[in-house]
Amino acid sequence: MRKILSLLLIILLSINLQAKPKLNYIAWAEKIADSEMKHNPDLWMADFLKTPKWDYTQGLVAKAMIDIYNKTNKQSCYFYVKAFADYFVINDGEILTYKISDYNIDRLNGGNFLFDMYTHTREEKYLNAIKLLREQLLTHPRVAEGAFWHKKVYPNQVWLDGLYMGSPFYAHYASYFNEPSLFDDVTKQFIVADKYTLDIKTGLNYHGWDESRSQKWANPVTGQSPNFWSRSMGWYLMAIVDVLDYLPANHPDRPKLINILNRLSIALLKFQDRKTGMWYQVTNLPKREGNYLESSGTAMFSYAMAKG
Repeated sequence: MRKILSLLLIILLSINLQAKPKLNYIAWAEKIADSEMKHNPDLWMADFLKTPKWDYTQGLVAKAMIDIYNKTNKQSCYFYVKAFADYFVINDGEILTYKISDYNIDRLNGGNFLFDMYTHTREEKYLNAIKLLREQLLTHPRVAEGAFWHKKVYPNQVWLDGLYMGSPFYAHYASYFNEPSLFDDVTKQFIVADKYTLDIKTGLNYHGWDESRSQKWANPVTGQSPNFWSRSMGWYLMAIVDVLDYLPANHPDRPKLINILNRLSIALLKFQDRKTGMWYQVTNLPKREGNYLESSGTAMFSYAMAKG
């Protein structure tokens, strides 16, 4: 979890927060980036990987590093990401270890940094790789109301973390290539997910929902998973604030996403540990044996609330 915390802090600190101008957030971000590069000489090693794989954690680091470069012109961050991109993206835009046929929504977040790489280099292979990832969404399986399955191997299931894995990339694509019709599909993902995971009593969202009610963990009536998981709600909130970067100000569903962001943020404050300021792994059961204060979920909430 220390590694995930550091990755999220890179993004958090890359935001130029104006509320406390005496604190140099950018300098902190650069130091964390230096530490990350020292611990993982190749970016694909992030999150303790032993063999290279195209995945969401590496995409998270790459996007954070390129954001730091965009703000500071820190060359080491740029070349760190460029080496990673060139290892995975070959000349025709094929991405090593990636298969559309897996229909794994996690893999899309791996490519969100490629828009920056194409902008900076104009290398055709990055453009082709972006279009390859977008192609997955053309045929990615969905529940009846249009939300994407989390993975082909998890049929009929919508997970909150999947909103972060797919939606910021999807919204970025819609904005970058000026395809505004896609924004309706982007916002639909949140509206459907919230409809079926929201718990009215607490204002929190369950981790997952099984449309078929066939999973052992699924509530036979609602299809909802049994627990609230801080990290999944963290991904969910991060997805909203990152999508809002690209969603047009006049889009009719923008207020709906902002309402979800505000409602869930307010609900979470009721479960924040007053002594540490952190949140528990199982959000609403602080006294449950085995539960613990969890760093990555706390970092995600901090990022989303600060940016929001």
